[in-house]
Amino acid sequence: MQTYLYRHITPRIKEALKVSPVVFFKRARQTGKSTLAQTLARDIGTDGRPADYVTLDRPTYLASASSASEAFLTSYDGPVIIDEVQLAPELFRALKVVVDETRQAKGMQANGRYLLTAPPNIMAFPKLSDALVGAWLF
Repeated sequence: MQTYLYRHITPRIKEALKVSPVVFFKRARQTGKSTLAQTLARDIGTDGRPADYVTLDRPTYLASASSASEAFLTSYDGPVIIDEVQLAPELFRALKVVVDETRQAKGMQANGRYLLTAPPNIMAFPKLSDALVGAWLF
């Protein structure tokens, strides 16, 4: 059994999810992003169930996220963690659209919907900075 090391950034991520629909967690490879995200899934879920955890390392999820980005994002009822989001850059524009529409819908909670993980060089990708305006970056 592997021991989980508590990350001091955990409370900051949880607080950011309370006030922002998208929280973006970027760190170098092999630093525990995925492990932290999976651990957070238990804490940030709703109605007594954990948040959905999706890694785009899995070809099926990647194909869905790339080919039908809005449908992929709206297929989840509650909070969703998308690991390795940089593999489907199409998701970023769709995220903006889905979050805007959720905010406009009556009774829909937009905050805390998406926790994204990626490597630190993600902001160098073309057109991503526009789509992430307003997202909390860690």
